Amino acid sequence: MSHFLSHHPSNFKLIGRYLLLAVCLLLPAVKANAQAPVIKELFDEAAKAFYGGQYDQAIKNYEKIIELEPNFAPAYNALGLALKVQGGANDDVIFYFKKAIELDPSFVSAYDNLGKTYYSVGDIEHAQGYFEKGIALDPNNESMVLSMGWIHLLGRSDADSAIKYFRKASSNNNSVMGYFGEGICLMSKQKRMEVMETVTKLRSMDQEGLAQDLETMLRENRSLIRDAEFPNASNIRTVANQDPTQAPKPSPAAPKEDPTTAQSSDKSLSEYDEKGELRVRLFDKLPTD
Repeated sequence: MSHFLSHHPSNFKLIGRYLLLAVCLLLPAVKANAQAPVIKELFDEAAKAFYGGQYDQAIKNYEKIIELEPNFAPAYNALGLALKVQGGANDDVIFYFKKAIELDPSFVSAYDNLGKTYYSVGDIEHAQGYFEKGIALDPNNESMVLSMGWIHLLGRSDADSAIKYFRKASSNNNSVMGYFGEGICLMSKQKRMEVMETVTKLRSMDQEGLAQDLETMLRENRSLIRDAEFPNASNIRTVANQDPTQAPKPSPAAPKEDPTTAQSSDKSLSEYDEKGELRVRLFDKLPTD
């Protein structure tokens, strides 16, 4: 929710922009009855409200869906996301994600969202546990593979383990954040030439912003700041590696998108945003008409 969370609404639109990986309409455990088209219509309306920053309306729609179909896991998952972005209590958010998993243990997105929520409150153990369960279901899930990399790098200071996940994401998904994370790991090992090769790779992918961030970190001896959310292409915050007796001066946070100005057109519901970042996944496992 990091992408990490109630204080950074834009991050749950990512992934880390942290999620909308698959716009797939799969038939879930919803009763095959006349309610299915109604549920799908309510869900579509709620998603557009969500991306338009109208979180109260989105929440009302998700709650209405749950009234109509109490066993519909995607509604609990989406309700948890909407509450998280709105700044709801983490206990409530966690409850809804867990309820989605209880109703559908194969619901990959809910594991991802739950892991990010636990990370946002500093619970590394539970966060890693849910990411591992999600990856067991979907081994090449880019969002969770990246999350495991950040947990090992920022949460456990274990670059050797982290780089394995980043390389998996870059190899299997051609992930720009996978390459960026790999560059950070190489930097921690003082492999400057390999870091510059990664900078060149990012530039070849038209990721000039990330390339500049990585190159600046190398040149100025800076490190990533561990925030409540995982790093993403729009929010790379660093701090100079200074003398421990001196107070560090963090770089300013990247400006956050005002959720009230977010587009609600069909384009805004695509899998990736204009920067190639993953969006929030709302449409997994919806009923067919």
